[in-house]
Amino acid sequence: MRAKESSRPLITPNPKEMSFGSQTVEIKDCLHISSIGNDYGFLHNLTQIYDSIFFKNQNSGFGSSCSNNLLLEVKNSFVMMPAGFNPKDQSYKLEVMSNGNIHIEAQYQVGVLRAMDSLAQILDHSNGKTVIPHVPLEISDEPRYGYIGLLLDISRNYYPMETLKTIINGMRMSKVNVLHLHLTDDDSFPIDLPSFPGMVKHTALSPEEVYTVKDIHEIISYANQNGVKVIPEFDIPGHTRSIGDDPSFSHLMTCLNRISKWQMPDGTRIKGGPSGGVLNPTLEETYDFVDKVINDLRKIFSSSDFIHLGGDEVNTNACWVLDEKIGQWMQENEFANGNELFAYFQQKVGTLAKESGVRTAHWVYQNNWDLKWDEGSVLQYWGDSQYIPKFQETYPDHQHILSVHELFYFDCGLGNRYGVDLCNPYQTWARIKMFEPTDYYSPDSDQLLGGEGAMWSELNTAHNVFNKIWPRLGVISSIFWSGKVEKPFKWGDIVEELVSYRDYLKANGVEANQVTSRYCEANPHKVFDAWDSEDFESIEYLFA
Repeated sequence: MRAKESSRPLITPNPKEMSFGSQTVEIKDCLHISSIGNDYGFLHNLTQIYDSIFFKNQNSGFGSSCSNNLLLEVKNSFVMMPAGFNPKDQSYKLEVMSNGNIHIEAQYQVGVLRAMDSLAQILDHSNGKTVIPHVPLEISDEPRYGYIGLLLDISRNYYPMETLKTIINGMRMSKVNVLHLHLTDDDSFPIDLPSFPGMVKHTALSPEEVYTVKDIHEIISYANQNGVKVIPEFDIPGHTRSIGDDPSFSHLMTCLNRISKWQMPDGTRIKGGPSGGVLNPTLEETYDFVDKVINDLRKIFSSSDFIHLGGDEVNTNACWVLDEKIGQWMQENEFANGNELFAYFQQKVGTLAKESGVRTAHWVYQNNWDLKWDEGSVLQYWGDSQYIPKFQETYPDHQHILSVHELFYFDCGLGNRYGVDLCNPYQTWARIKMFEPTDYYSPDSDQLLGGEGAMWSELNTAHNVFNKIWPRLGVISSIFWSGKVEKPFKWGDIVEELVSYRDYLKANGVEANQVTSRYCEANPHKVFDAWDSEDFESIEYLFA
């Protein structure tokens, strides 16, 4: 079933409040945009984004002498979005009147984008026309949580600029407002930073797979135009082997090029790779290097609310305690174990970040509850959902982001770089939909900023990444944008909405995977509505 065939507006994520009628209105010639206190740069941006989305296969578009008008009222009319993650910053009111005129109110420009994508999802473009169904239509909307993100790993695989921009387009259409760029890892350090000219000759995957400062600024600007913030991640002290590829910095590393053994399905033991690498926390040169990276990122990502500094999966015993020189340093400085040395590293890095005016974020997993993090930092939890209460109990004074890996990791169930299992099973849209944040956090608590889907890139290309992200990212967006879905779920409605959302993405240049089979997509209620007969258990299955 498609949007034009539905008896209700199909909008993903579901709006907070919505009322609608049964009329249809055709935008016959063009749509004139007028504004109260808006800047012309934003209006130009608006027409650039939505002209091809609103008007397909016809010689019409946004214009000046039109039968229909779109009036914008933006309170903070020259600001796309402010600092922070207040849910009300993305709020909007949308009204489509019986005469086809449209009125949008918003706190910031980003709210206008959210309103436009809500309206665009329900447009009917049959027969080369632009028709608005379900008129008169009124929507009052804002997200439950202010942070709805997508992590994209650009270290383990390189994505061309146009691919990154298309991903941002899909994020805007999904009301996802944060692009978390995992910039560096063991595989590569592809960012050409001003403080280290020429380092990427050694640390990038290839000379062609490098992001310049100009490239990053272009992505940040494009993301901002689409209502998306960009958060950089420099994962330290682990996941840093690629830094050691530059001979100038290899002495900062421990465990460099140590074999990472793996066993193949037939029992063959292979060397594995890329090998590990961890920064040496006993060298002042390490902190000089980190300080320069942080300050480069602070300048490049000047509008970012924080810089993510990773802190995940550090083998402190093998790479620090058992290292002869580091072990001796630990004895001389009375460090009892690797966790104490890790705390020392984090304290030093936290001080550097604070002196640079940078708020930090870090990864937290269920096996490192004893680690302490710098005051005021954001903690992103990627462990099992069953341990979220322990995460809350351990870190009550930090704000949280949830990326529970058994639900929000898009690479799970697709195998790893060696062709064997990885964090099975595959995370289906239906399993993701079952997650509810208020099962763990009070609805009125400001501790939880929101949630984030993670697209790690060991096995990605610019072609398959879209089908891995979508439509599942839309389900995560629905969880953190819309209100709590009461059980039992109305699966027929959910599938109907998800198929319409997937079609909206594909119609506007963002590839997305099937929701279900073609037959089931065309008949969501016939297939997915709950069985209302009392003799359900007595029905014999056609197939075992």
